[in-house]
Amino acid sequence: VGVMEDISDHLRLIEAERAREQAEAANQAKNEFLSRMSHELRTPLNAMLGFAQLLELDERHPLAAGQRPWVTQIQHAGWHLLDMINDVLDLAKVEAGKMSLSEESVDLGQITASCLRLVSSNTEEERIDLRSEIPDNLPPLKGDRRKIKQILINLLSNAVKFTPVGGQIRVTARINENGEPALAVSDTGEGIPPESLNEVLSPFRQADSGLNRRFDGIGLGLPLSKAMAELHGGTLELESEVGAGTTVTVTFPAERLETAAPGS
Repeated sequence: VGVMEDISDHLRLIEAERAREQAEAANQAKNEFLSRMSHELRTPLNAMLGFAQLLELDERHPLAAGQRPWVTQIQHAGWHLLDMINDVLDLAKVEAGKMSLSEESVDLGQITASCLRLVSSNTEEERIDLRSEIPDNLPPLKGDRRKIKQILINLLSNAVKFTPVGGQIRVTARINENGEPALAVSDTGEGIPPESLNEVLSPFRQADSGLNRRFDGIGLGLPLSKAMAELHGGTLELESEVGAGTTVTVTFPAERLETAAPGS
């Protein structure tokens, strides 16, 4: 007497489960490496920035006129590198599920004004028209102030980077038809090809990813902004047309409004 049973499906399930476990282990190892390496890089980098500031502020041994621009350049490069390292650390926290919210009452108008001041120096040189269109009666939002500010700075930095001389950047906020607060950054830059829209929302991916690309950065601004919006229960949507510009809209849940929302 013989009994035969087809266990092909069972074997495929075993292989799929083994592949999933291996992928999770590899992802965890990657996150641990990124986190450990980022911390190791930040320690000497902070020391370099501290010594550069001491050189600039030391009145007993003042810098020569020709030395000051070099020290300033060291600081600018150091802060730029520190920003990228912090982005990598934030990404590792997001993927490990260790990023949390520190919630408080957030005024979108005040945060927008603060972020515009931070990026305005870059727009003046390029003669970019940078404006905020936030209604005064917009109710406050319950959320993480630092993360919402980081979202807006990321979106504004991207807009400034890809907007040509004489272009326009607009920051708007409104209550949409579903009663949800929505914050949008629009630019008149070169736009993103349709086939690249998904790529720019993936970590370390950029629409212009060749070795000879024109713009710096490691491709974490939009993915981190999307992750932080989703951490609030919201969404990040990207609309773009080549030659016409890009609009990125972050929408938060209606229940995060602290008072009754006005009509949209």
